Amino acid sequence: MNLSMAFLLARYGRRNPVGSLVTLSIIAAIWMFGQWVASSRDHARIRKEVERNGGKLISILLNPSASGWLRSLEGVYEVTFLNRGDQLVLSTCKSGLFSGLTWLDQRILEESKSPSYSNCVKCGTPMPGVETRCAKCGWSYTGPIA
Repeated sequence: MNLSMAFLLARYGRRNPVGSLVTLSIIAAIWMFGQWVASSRDHARIRKEVERNGGKLISILLNPSASGWLRSLEGVYEVTFLNRGDQLVLSTCKSGLFSGLTWLDQRILEESKSPSYSNCVKCGTPMPGVETRCAKCGWSYTGPIA
């Protein structure tokens, strides 16, 4: 046995490098499983909140730059959904095990394509929100027919 090997054995003892690798692999697997469980829980919480408010979820993306490299106890997500008024919304939220769900900001990306309807006061025919005159009876809330 050479001098450097004797020094290493004296300093570190007889450690099994394969055992250390297995231990590190187990720790990494537990950490990755924990991240997966946290992400699944956060996705379910976000989906439930969007649907509870009458929206339709389109996508949920983890924002790793906002969450940090190792993802702290809270994840920051970019959520895209259609709200109750059929507007496409991009929102940022924070979700964590102990903090619940917090909406940070919200931007409307696209207005609703379906027009809102009201009924004609005179005959009751549905009128798109952009129309000022009833197509059936000619009634108008802007003034008399010229």
